[in-house]
Amino acid sequence: MTYHSDAASAFDNYPLFEPSVLEQLATDTSPEAANAIVAAFLAEIDKLEVELQAIPTGAVQGHLDSIAASAHRCKSSAGYCGTLRLQQFTTQLEAACKEDQSVEVTGLLALASDICQATKASLMSERTI
Repeated sequence: MTYHSDAASAFDNYPLFEPSVLEQLATDTSPEAANAIVAAFLAEIDKLEVELQAIPTGAVQGHLDSIAASAHRCKSSAGYCGTLRLQQFTTQLEAACKEDQSVEVTGLLALASDICQATKASLMSERTI
């Protein structure tokens, strides 16, 4: 699979933000708790983007463990907040790292900033809690 082009369109199958997931989190906790989780998650997305942008082009092989760790940290939070495209992206990125697929990781890294930015914009504009 060529991640840079095929994965970009494959990720389109997942919504940037599914409000019902966040609404359920607010029901299970409280609107205040859900908003605090979202605020922390937005900061986590920024951290993920910075960490992934810091990987030198052509030097992915030496950074697979740190990339996998960054993706793993964000994966669950993305699911809790209903950002399913970012959750799928981080799931695939982590798996590619663990499988030592540096070509695929490089392709996925090329998508990271766009997915992070689109996720943040969607979450901030579409959430209702």
